[in-house]
Amino acid sequence: MLVDSYIIGLGGTFDHLHEGHRRLLEVAFSIGEKVIIGLAKGELLSGKKFRSALQPFETRRETLLKYATSRGREDDMEIVALTDPFGPAITSPQINMHVSSEETIDMARKINIERKKRGLEPLILVVVPMVLDKSGSRFRSTTIREQIIKDGNKTPVSQERINEKRRVDT
Repeated sequence: MLVDSYIIGLGGTFDHLHEGHRRLLEVAFSIGEKVIIGLAKGELLSGKKFRSALQPFETRRETLLKYATSRGREDDMEIVALTDPFGPAITSPQINMHVSSEETIDMARKINIERKKRGLEPLILVVVPMVLDKSGSRFRSTTIREQIIKDGNKTPVSQERINEKRRVDT
């Protein structure tokens, strides 16, 4: 599929925005003329570990907007509430590319199956490798939430501080 410009779709929780999220966004911003982010809410969050430390939808939305603004991309980014696993990626003919992590590529493949069923062109799939910290551990919101709960507060902590604490505790 050759097109003049790419409209990128990507989705997720984007909880406690970390380097892995930033890498996904940077790839999407570097390729796409427009980036549409499906931001998980509602039932999609019910299976998340350490939910009590999960940031509210509006906090996550504002953090994404601030990040996009810091990159000069606020005018060509759209955030939509994602209440099902697919969102607009299976209904919008304008979206022509999907940016995923290694962890979420299977969902992107399912999106393409659903698009085909609906008579839409498959998305070009871009897979961004996991981002590792200095200790070789991947950045994860789950790990950040776990540490927030262990610390007994809701103060955001860095992934590297979490991994350093784990090395000391073991």
